[in-house]
Amino acid sequence: MSRRLSSELFRACGVGFLLLLALSSNSLSLGKENAGAGSAVDPKTGLKLPARLGAFDRYGPIEYDPNGDPMGTYRAGALILLNLYYYKNDFSFSQEFANCRDEVKIVQPAARLLSDEPSRLQGAGRRAVFTFQGKFSGGPNQKLSSELLIFPHRGRFLKFRVTYPAVHAERARTEIDAFVRSLKLP
Repeated sequence: MSRRLSSELFRACGVGFLLLLALSSNSLSLGKENAGAGSAVDPKTGLKLPARLGAFDRYGPIEYDPNGDPMGTYRAGALILLNLYYYKNDFSFSQEFANCRDEVKIVQPAARLLSDEPSRLQGAGRRAVFTFQGKFSGGPNQKLSSELLIFPHRGRFLKFRVTYPAVHAERARTEIDAFVRSLKLP
């Protein structure tokens, strides 16, 4: 076999291998995204996490924190990432909200608190909005908004942690509010 032919064959095999690798990694990521194909119900709490709610699609199955409490991840396309937690805690609502608000600053020290106000989206709760610079969904460094929403419910807390590019804040807020209002609690 000539040197030129073997070089072309090597290149073709390399391209084929890269294509196969790309297809298999797409299959893996599609499998994770499609893992939320139906409603999921946590057997311990009865919390139902639908596959789709408003503009959001659930990303994967219900997951559990170290205490066995349910959590779920939702995405509104490439615009919004929303994490939902439904858990027990011995703190009062005001103490839990203050702790979670402080935790945002611990995880993201550059975060600046823009607002902290009552929210009635799921009963009487609170909402804090932060801003900071960072990368979102593998994109470039940009100004981001991050929200913390917490509501007490039957001896548990319903917490949402939401992040999105600040340039889309108005649309994101509309979609987040619709999601939180629409979520049915046990």
